[in-house]
Amino acid sequence: MLFDRVKIMLKLGSRFVTIATAAQDGTPNVSVKLYVKTEGRHIYLVDRPFGKTWENINKNPKVCLFLAEQEIMRGYKIIGSVEVIDKGPEHRQMVQEVQEAEVALLVNRVIEGVQRAKAHKDHDVTISDRFVVYKLTVKEVVEIGLQGKRQTESFRTAVEEYEA
Repeated sequence: MLFDRVKIMLKLGSRFVTIATAAQDGTPNVSVKLYVKTEGRHIYLVDRPFGKTWENINKNPKVCLFLAEQEIMRGYKIIGSVEVIDKGPEHRQMVQEVQEAEVALLVNRVIEGVQRAKAHKDHDVTISDRFVVYKLTVKEVVEIGLQGKRQTESFRTAVEEYEA
């Protein structure tokens, strides 16, 4: 349903997503992260192990992603919680997937430059050798359409609903 639409957008669209976090005192933070893949109810993003997003997630794993479909003027708010993966077999598996994402990003930048007849000044898209993976477990997807019309798809358990 809505999450299936989000998965398609992530796979076919930009390699970057907007993520919002909050510090313990409630100070908001928004940044852009590299999207790697979706698997089941999980969205995998990559980050460097420093900065505000990293700090906030280590204290408060609740996050919100936002994607926009400009052609049809719809937005998708994806709410969930993040598990940080910075070592172990799952992290090692992600290293190869991140390298593949880097190559795809570089190829797309070169093609885009050729199509626009304007080369990018910098083709370096290498992600730091030291990176962490954010494994976002999706709890809710909200589609926001014209005039604020909303549709929600929830994946929350009964306990999560009660605690919300």
